[in-house]
Amino acid sequence: MKNKEFIGLDGFEVSRDVKVTVSSVAVMLSFGMRNYLIESVEKIIIYPGPYFSSLNQDYHLGEYNPFLKTIVFSWPDFVAGIGNENDNLNLGVHEFAHALYFGSIQSDDNSSLVFCQGIRKIDRLLKQTDFRNQLLQSKYLRSYAFTNKFEFFAVCLEHFIESPQMFQKEFSDLFKTIKQMINFELEFT
Repeated sequence: MKNKEFIGLDGFEVSRDVKVTVSSVAVMLSFGMRNYLIESVEKIIIYPGPYFSSLNQDYHLGEYNPFLKTIVFSWPDFVAGIGNENDNLNLGVHEFAHALYFGSIQSDDNSSLVFCQGIRKIDRLLKQTDFRNQLLQSKYLRSYAFTNKFEFFAVCLEHFIESPQMFQKEFSDLFKTIKQMINFELEFT
């Protein structure tokens, strides 16, 4: 929290509670890694609602810019992602997943090497026609996951966090790979 610059725009006030909430989502994803601070993020910009992005001239709920090492999101949508644990939509998890991905491919520490092995394994899985068809037909992952490999990982991580038992049951190889990538231990009751 101390190492990140939090910026509220359009009248949004960044309180200590906001910083703690955002930081807890980030650390939840990275805690199993040697360096859990997610160095690929320096700034966190928070809006009081959807915002206009100059990146593609459209309104967004969130985005990650790897070149600026910046995560941007709408606070109500960030909170909604935390509040509903059954919809597999979690804006904070999604945007920090992008930061983990880009940070890991640019690092050579042990956690990043394990993460990158996972990326390669996921790429191989997605090249298997049967596996890809099974994913598409199941409709477990929303269609946005198939936009590109970065969105695929981010959507998978949302599902990993919000519906781990279903994920493990439906796609055990993919689940196991993501679990190894972030060194995340889950216990089901």
